[in-house]
Amino acid sequence: PIFERAQPLTLLYTRGDRVLRLKAVIRDRIDQERVTVEPVGDVKEGDRRDYRRADMTANVYLRPAGNEDASAVRERQLSEELDPESAPFTKEELNLSGSGVQLDVALEAEAGQLIDVRIELPLPTPTLVSMVGEVVRAQPLDGGKKRVAVRFKEISEHDQDRVVFTVFSHCFESEPLTEDLGLDL
Repeated sequence: PIFERAQPLTLLYTRGDRVLRLKAVIRDRIDQERVTVEPVGDVKEGDRRDYRRADMTANVYLRPAGNEDASAVRERQLSEELDPESAPFTKEELNLSGSGVQLDVALEAEAGQLIDVRIELPLPTPTLVSMVGEVVRAQPLDGGKKRVAVRFKEISEHDQDRVVFTVFSHCFESEPLTEDLGLDL
């Protein structure tokens, strides 16, 4: 990667079982692979999860998988092409991370159930990712919906990278580093 002087960045690191976050800027470039970094502000408690989460709106397809195991659901999923611009995709508000998704939907879902999940990521070029998830929580809500939390069980590394990129992009849109650092970039 090419780093430039005054480029903002966030350092995430662990200390024991805590994840800590420190906003910083690049002060000097020592060589192609090394830089010096100057902290800006105080160390803050980071997210305790393995992956950062972000709220967003996306076209989503969810289908209960029945009694199949995760690998059979994934095999069937990969053999079916669906168009995210048509039914049965619906536009949903969701909370997404590299390890799962939570959303409020009208879906018969119970903890332990496998779900075929497909999400059109809201990127400059919308990108479809697919995964098999396991429902970890399904709380009834008013109006016949449920708040469903799904942990991804089968997802390609490529699709997971796209999800993580999308989440980080949304996080930095809503929390730009330049505001905290007082920089005009």
